[in-house]
Amino acid sequence: LTRRAFFRALLVEARQATASLHGTPAFSLAALQDLPAEKLARLVPEVQPGWALHLDGDRLVARGRESGAVLDLLPASKENVLALNLLDGHRTVDSAARRLAREMGWPEEQAFEHVRQLFLTLAGALVCLPREAGDVGE
Repeated sequence: LTRRAFFRALLVEARQATASLHGTPAFSLAALQDLPAEKLARLVPEVQPGWALHLDGDRLVARGRESGAVLDLLPASKENVLALNLLDGHRTVDSAARRLAREMGWPEEQAFEHVRQLFLTLAGALVCLPREAGDVGE
């Protein structure tokens, strides 16, 4: 995590704290994993503009557009690549999970848990965040 990413993430947390004082529903990135499934399902994840995601052999990696820093994220399995492509800033977690279930022939509960875990992994690296969180860069 670069100093720039740290301070941008801190800014996002401060904005959300301020918004909650004004009555706007907000949550911290640290509390993201504790959100009830029905609330998480309504989030719209998007990859942050400071990152480019791509395959590197059998791994999914994120490369910082400015710094060139590389984060090794996940195995490049079919389900991970498909789920990552569904987190496009337009679909909710629920919508992405339903599409993943259809594509993989999985039960919707299994697909939701897969998308949830993938999203939380990417959010923990500040690579993919809920659209309302704002850009935190790299």
